[in-house]
Amino acid sequence: MKGSTKYITLIILLAAIGVGFYMILLKPKMEEIKTLNSEIMRARDKLDELIFIKKNEEKIKLAIENEKSEIERLRVLLPKDQDIARLLVQFHEFGRENDVEISNLTFVGGAGGKDFSKARLMERQGYYEMQVNFSFSERFKRALEVLKALENFPRILHIKKVSVTYGAGFRRPIGEETGPRILNFNFNASVFTAKEP
Repeated sequence: MKGSTKYITLIILLAAIGVGFYMILLKPKMEEIKTLNSEIMRARDKLDELIFIKKNEEKIKLAIENEKSEIERLRVLLPKDQDIARLLVQFHEFGRENDVEISNLTFVGGAGGKDFSKARLMERQGYYEMQVNFSFSERFKRALEVLKALENFPRILHIKKVSVTYGAGFRRPIGEETGPRILNFNFNASVFTAKEP
């Protein structure tokens, strides 16, 4: 009995020494190895990114130069101190070239909607973006042609919102159609505005 108690005590003592050895020496080293391993993985990912950038450096530089030249081209299109007037002329020319009457042209954010020289400008890198509302009325098939032409309008960056409503007076009181349907197209768009140097 005494011999078995000694063995049990010895086994418990060895187990305690083993656990203490693990907790004091091995566990911190294992945590350190895990930390180093994750840092190595992050460094490898960064290295892969840098290698990708280095391989595509010429393409990236070319894309940046193209963007700069496009901004400069737009800047030339839009002389400083004349951007609002030039934009009005461009909308007028667009309407004349596409045989459509642009109506309700308003610059969003002016003081009470009246002072469009103080229209809210959103600063972007190298240019300003301004919100414009405008509308036109047209038959559906003809409106599709105008919308395609609108995609190539040089100052429109993107159209944020479009709403379409029926024009007034195309139905009789009893609901019979009197002619081709006229639709009112209302747009909220972002337009390019030159940034002063």
